[in-house]
Amino acid sequence: MKLTAGTPAQQRRQLITLAAVILVGVYLYFNPPWGPAPTPGVPGPAARVAGATAEVRGAASNTPAAASRGAASPQGLPEPVKLSALKAVGEETRGERDPFGFGVPPKPPPPPPAPVTIGPTPTPMPPPQPAGQPPRPQIPVKFLGVAEDPSRPGKLVSLSINGAVVLARDSRGRILLVRQFRAPARQFVWELPAGKIDEGETAMQAARRELKEETGFTAGRWSKLVGFWASPGFLGEKMTIYLAEALRPGPAQPMDDERIERRWFTLKELEAGITGGRIVDGKTMIGLYAWKLRRRPAK
Repeated sequence: MKLTAGTPAQQRRQLITLAAVILVGVYLYFNPPWGPAPTPGVPGPAARVAGATAEVRGAASNTPAAASRGAASPQGLPEPVKLSALKAVGEETRGERDPFGFGVPPKPPPPPPAPVTIGPTPTPMPPPQPAGQPPRPQIPVKFLGVAEDPSRPGKLVSLSINGAVVLARDSRGRILLVRQFRAPARQFVWELPAGKIDEGETAMQAARRELKEETGFTAGRWSKLVGFWASPGFLGEKMTIYLAEALRPGPAQPMDDERIERRWFTLKELEAGITGGRIVDGKTMIGLYAWKLRRRPAK
């Protein structure tokens, strides 16, 4: 081998490199990394890799599935398993059998359905009432019959029931009024105690009964103030107003559909209520006016 020309130092480095290459080549020749040459009857590295693959594809050698498939090969490895011999695991058996023999635990059962509890039907709560004005009671409106006016054919008039009215006066000169909801007027009305005359009653008897029912008072003295037709052009209702004095208190006895509030008024308060539009009941105005006429001294 001819060395490249150069300085002595360069030539020495070239000799050292050449010697190293020769030593590496001799080592690789006697110790090849791919193993020694195959010997007849002894499996080589490729055969060992194929056997390991067959071992993985088959059942493990330390499992019952391997023992049931027969004896091992002469080299101590299990027989390879063919893909055509494998069977797919169905959904119904998944989790119950192990295709590889490793003892996979079974699939847990599904949780039971939640119990259904049937409780009582909740009672709906009534809507809250606004503050201030009291709620209006649900009082049915009573319609009376009608008839034809004999003097004017084709004109209908109402067949109303007669009523009795009570102007109750205490020893201090105050007048007792009651407040209740009147469906036709669609509002609460301050008025004198009054009611219809039942069948078989007189006007005086009806006045005594209405005073007791609506206010609880009874009177020791009774006198008639005035009688009038409520609306003679349409209603056939006649009302009679009585003055009740010498009052005695007692428990009121209102009907089921009556929600009644009572209060004493002076004459001045009643006149201010009428002129101010707070007292709008006609029989109350007529009764108060008739009582004032009675108190007026005769000329």
